[in-house]
Amino acid sequence: MSAGSLVARGARNAIDTALAGLRLSVRQGQGEAHVQAMVALQPIPMQAHALFNPAFDYVHFLLAALIPTVLQIIAAAATAYAVSLDFGRGGIRAC
Repeated sequence: MSAGSLVARGARNAIDTALAGLRLSVRQGQGEAHVQAMVALQPIPMQAHALFNPAFDYVHFLLAALIPTVLQIIAAAATAYAVSLDFGRGGIRAC
C-alpha cells in the first residue's frame, strides 16, 4: 500500500506540474507577463497535508491506534488479575 501511495502521489505531482507549465505558457502566449501569469495560476497558496497521518506512513498510522488499545487491554488484565487474587484466596471474606 505504501509503494502504491508513493507512486500515485508522484504521478499526481508530475501531472499537476505539467499542467501548470502548460497553463503558464498559454497565458504568456496571450501576452501576460511572467509574474502575472504565475500569480493567476495559484492566487491562494494551498496547504495540503494529511490530518492524522502526516508522514504518509501506514505503520505510524496503525501504531497511533494500536498502542492505546494494548495499554487498555493490559490495564483490564491487571485489574482482573488483582480482583481474582482477592477473591481466590478469600481475601475479602477474611477481613
